Amino acid sequence: MAGKIKIQPIIKWTARVIGIASILFFGTFLVGEGIPEMKKEFTFDLLLPVIWLGLSVTFFVVAWFKPRMGGLLLTLWNLAMAGWLMHDSIANEWQAAMLITLPFIIPGILFMFCKK
Repeated sequence: MAGKIKIQPIIKWTARVIGIASILFFGTFLVGEGIPEMKKEFTFDLLLPVIWLGLSVTFFVVAWFKPRMGGLLLTLWNLAMAGWLMHDSIANEWQAAMLITLPFIIPGILFMFCKK
């Protein structure tokens, strides 16, 4: 079948592009806003985004090579983080928690659909 489109590479590369864009977007804010604040005063509220982004990047790298396992880890970690944000005073509303974590949940779900 010469005209058949392979969907797996499209899903995998869509997840990769969304993940890279999310890392760059949140990483820019972390470097621009978080690090100068950490130099002034070090609190857990400032450390939380570093831990969140660090583990998200780690699970994204795992998903790059082992899509199903990394996608599951990425999705579960960011769902747990969304729950924490909804529970904590950082983001009282579920919309804000989802706005922050959804850019990593979507690639995680897409990676889980990859066969390799």
